[in-house]
Amino acid sequence: MEGPELAQSEPAEVAPPASVAMGAPLTPRPDSTDNLRSYLTAGGSVLCSTVLCLFLSPIAALEDLAMVHLLGIVLLSMWCSVGLSLAAASLMVLTFDYVFVPPSFAFAETEFTYSLTFIVMILVAGVVSGLQQRFRREERAAREAAFRASTLYGLEKELSAGSQSPTRMQNALRSLEVSFESKLELILGRPSPSSPVGLTREQLALAERAFGRLELSRDTTNAAAGVWAPLVVESGCLGVLGLLGIRGSKGDVWYDLFGACASRLASSIESTQLGEAARRSELAAETERMRSSLLSAVSHDLKTPLSSILAAGTTLLERRAELDEQAFDELLSAVVLETERLSRLVHDLLSITRLESSAIVLRKSAESIEEIVTVAVQRLRAQGVERAISCDFGKELPLVLVDPTLIEQVVINLMTNAVRYAGPSSPIDLSAAVEQDRVLVRVQDRGPGVAPGERARVFDKFYRSPSVASADGGIGLGLTICRAIVTAHGGAIAIAERDGGGASVEFTLPALATVSEPLAAGSSAP
Repeated sequence: MEGPELAQSEPAEVAPPASVAMGAPLTPRPDSTDNLRSYLTAGGSVLCSTVLCLFLSPIAALEDLAMVHLLGIVLLSMWCSVGLSLAAASLMVLTFDYVFVPPSFAFAETEFTYSLTFIVMILVAGVVSGLQQRFRREERAAREAAFRASTLYGLEKELSAGSQSPTRMQNALRSLEVSFESKLELILGRPSPSSPVGLTREQLALAERAFGRLELSRDTTNAAAGVWAPLVVESGCLGVLGLLGIRGSKGDVWYDLFGACASRLASSIESTQLGEAARRSELAAETERMRSSLLSAVSHDLKTPLSSILAAGTTLLERRAELDEQAFDELLSAVVLETERLSRLVHDLLSITRLESSAIVLRKSAESIEEIVTVAVQRLRAQGVERAISCDFGKELPLVLVDPTLIEQVVINLMTNAVRYAGPSSPIDLSAAVEQDRVLVRVQDRGPGVAPGERARVFDKFYRSPSVASADGGIGLGLTICRAIVTAHGGAIAIAERDGGGASVEFTLPALATVSEPLAAGSSAP
């Protein structure tokens, strides 16, 4: 089951109309003329009025008795149709003439005054009954409008919720089931016997007809077959929505509302499908872009050292006898340096692949950040980096629970970047201090710094600043690896501008005192 992809915020709560409860039946009231109870009520009113007048006749004048009959006509007209009210009023008039107008118990010519009274009684019956029927029609229309608004409100609320698409669609269907007091079946695609719902032959035939004709389908002779509405959008029909187990007879307004709800669901499903298609296209485009970037970066950086190694190796092999000791040593050093460059490239590629996988295991232990930084500086100097490097550590730095090899790689990568960006004359300053419950490590230089618009992008894979030479030996993975390692340890990393000029790369690590379950040295933590 698919639902709409709406990453929208939760709409403001608006109470549904108070005039109708959710799920109130939307069926027209039966007309009084078709109800046996109405005829019995009319006959009983005539009988009651006559009996009451007989009881009052010894003490009341004829005009008063006429008012009693008029009251009965008014009360009757409030509950019966116009036709039945006029018929009952005429029967009351005849009864009153026969029983009470002299000569009693006989029909005779009546005076003009009585005739006028009888005409007024019949007219009152028609007017009151007409007004009452008009009021009932308006009441029914108001109930229908309130039910429609309440149902559509509940549906729109669920479709606009912030939950995931399948959950949102399920909630929307449950809302409609409550409103229509019936079971809902949603079929995406053309209905067939293999559809994942258990439908009877009649229900499946109605569903197929709704899908094929793009119209509401129902069987008036078989209520168990339900009613089916097509999910129509501009691109075609997405499927059908069925209501099963319908109770009682329903009016056209009820079916029209069901069709409107099906149309809204179709729009929501289409939006979700289009959103998912767009995301798939975007993912495919991003994958292709990353593949192209990887091939472009790796092919160039592999080709350059390989060409150097091949040239130096060929010279050593073919012209070894012609080379003096100094030339021989230079070619051999070139082979070693370019091989180390290739090794770093392969190491970076493997590192970022491993760090971005979900299977990475950090071998954490309680370590001193001073020792990790000191070892990293010694390794960088051992690689022949002639640079003024200073270290400043705060007093009583807490231990950190880290994988020392990975954090050492972070420090080396940051210092290597500083050497590459800042130029040969810029010193590198390293410092560590405590900030609240974290240890903050800074690697600073006095180079040109990083432009504000690039400070977030430099952590992306294969991104290289335009200010860096293309043949400096990097492929844009150093800072990406740093971010992945620091994030895996629960820290954060960022680039800022250094006071007085230059760049300051800062990363934080949780202090050991903030770790809920410190691990013994040498233990592993996922």
